[in-house]
Amino acid sequence: MAFEDWFIAHARVASKPHGKVTVDDKMAFFQQLATLICSGTPLLQAIQISGQQSQSLKLRRVLEEIAGRVSAGSALYVAAAAHPKIFQNHWIEVIRTGEITGQMGMVLLELNKQIRESRETGRRVTGALIYPIILMVIAVVAVTIMLWLVVPTFAAMFKDMGAELPGITQFVVDLSGLVAHYGMYVVAGVAAVVIGFRQYLMTESGRRRVGGISLALPLAGDLVIQSAMYRFASNTALLLKSGIPMLETLK
Repeated sequence: MAFEDWFIAHARVASKPHGKVTVDDKMAFFQQLATLICSGTPLLQAIQISGQQSQSLKLRRVLEEIAGRVSAGSALYVAAAAHPKIFQNHWIEVIRTGEITGQMGMVLLELNKQIRESRETGRRVTGALIYPIILMVIAVVAVTIMLWLVVPTFAAMFKDMGAELPGITQFVVDLSGLVAHYGMYVVAGVAAVVIGFRQYLMTESGRRRVGGISLALPLAGDLVIQSAMYRFASNTALLLKSGIPMLETLK
C-alpha cells in the first residue's frame, strides 16, 4: 500500500463512513436539505445530493429509497414516515407542514435547531447523572474486590486463632465466602438481569412502569420531569411555529 493510500485510510478526520444513523447524521441531512431548498434546488435533487453527502451508509440507503418514492409522486413526509426508527413522528408532521405551506427550507432549519437544542439538553442531563453513577459503580467494584480477595485472608487468620467473631464481622466473612465460591454465578445472574431488564424496557408496559418509578427517584426524578417538560415545550413551539393547529399539535 502506498503511503498516500495508507494516510487516506487512517487520517483522523472528523467523520468517516459508518453503518449507524446518529443524531449528527440526521442534523447534517436536515441542514444540507434546508440549504439546498433555500437556494432553489428542486426537492428530489436536494434529497439525492444530501443522501450522497451523508457519512451514514444506512441513511444513504434510506434516502435513496425516499428519493425513489418522491420521484414516483409521493410526498416527502409520506416517504419519510415509512422509516419511524430514523424520523420521529413530530418531525414528520413538521415536514408535512413545510410541504403544505411551501416553507420547507425555513421549517427544516427550525427543526434542525430544535434537534440540536434537545441534544444539548440531553447531554447536560447525562452529565448531571454520570457523577453519582460513577461513584456507585466504583463503590460496588471496591466492595466486591474486598470481599473476593482481601476478606478471605483475614477469615483464614481468624479461623486459625479460633476466636469468636462479632455478628457483623461474621456476616462479612460469610458474605465473602459466598462471593468467593459463587462469584461467577452472581456475575452471570447480574448479566441475565441486565439483559432481561433491557428486553423489558422494549415493551410498552415496561417503559411506562420504569418511567413512572424514575419520576419518584430523588434528584433523578426532578431531572427526568424537567427534561420531559423541555421536550414537550420545545416540540409544541416548533409544531405551532410551523403552522400545525393546536389540537393536532397536542395529539
